[in-house]
Amino acid sequence: MKKSAIARIVIWSLVIALLIGLLAIGLGYRSFRNAKYRNLWNNNVTNQGDNTSGAAALKTSTDFSNTEDNYSIPADEVREISVDWAAGKITVSSADVTEIRFSETDSSKYPMVWKLKNGKLDIDFCEDDLHFGFRNFGFLNFGEKDLTILVPRDFSCEELEVDTASTTLEVSDLTIRKVDLDTASGICRFQNCNISELDIDTASGDVFFQGTLDALDFDAASAGFTGVLSNIPNRMAVDSMSGELDLTLPENAGFTVKMDGMNNDFTSDFPTTMRGGSYVCGDGRLLIDMDGMNNDVTIRKAASSPAAVPGATTVPEAPTAPEAPTAPDAPTAP
Repeated sequence: MKKSAIARIVIWSLVIALLIGLLAIGLGYRSFRNAKYRNLWNNNVTNQGDNTSGAAALKTSTDFSNTEDNYSIPADEVREISVDWAAGKITVSSADVTEIRFSETDSSKYPMVWKLKNGKLDIDFCEDDLHFGFRNFGFLNFGEKDLTILVPRDFSCEELEVDTASTTLEVSDLTIRKVDLDTASGICRFQNCNISELDIDTASGDVFFQGTLDALDFDAASAGFTGVLSNIPNRMAVDSMSGELDLTLPENAGFTVKMDGMNNDFTSDFPTTMRGGSYVCGDGRLLIDMDGMNNDVTIRKAASSPAAVPGATTVPEAPTAPEAPTAPDAPTAP
């Protein structure tokens, strides 16, 4: 009995010590985050630590309709944008604005936080101490809310980094040197974008891209990449267990497609020859490396029918009017 009681005491002591340790870590992380980020839920904006002097938020009233809070910062103070979002929709687009403006649709319960330091704008779904150890493992549901970011039309972004769980991402009319996207699910669309490097890590989120692109790194479990490109990229690397690479390229495109894995299919509008186990067209300039199983690679000419946009909806055709009934033949006289 004494040994059993002592064992229980030791076990409960270890449990209590573990809980105290977790609590201390949580409180310490909270203090760190409060020193690092500025909470913009209150109307009074206050400095909390290492924010730069140029990061003061300015209220706006005429933009971002149907939103609770709107903020703007000088565009010349921002070179990089980083977004950490849980669920909802993220829109990043150029517009007729002179500064960078951003807003969320619902800040009533878990308002976003942001900071600007050394030219990098960080925007988070909410304070990390609220979801540290919980949201990332799915123990709490923080709901969905949308984030809108508008930048001037002549704004050139060095890097756009998006880390999300289940979010629809729409980026349009932007010039970006590097995009780093890490997501679990959700459609991602890039419309009329000029991007040098596109690095995507997703589980099941399909990606559509239209514009110019120099390099692509696409890692996915079960997702597809559809690109309608007005230029000829330098390289594309795709690693997927069950996905699709669908490219529309200019008529003068040259490429080399290397496929490693099982059950991979290749089709092309361009004439190709086999060289060293790779499909080669023209000068072979664009290097496409497909690694994985159950993948399809389709390469189309720009003059042919463009690839379908994942998640896009088409306007249904108007129903045709039914034919008018024909009058019955008059009976013949007996």
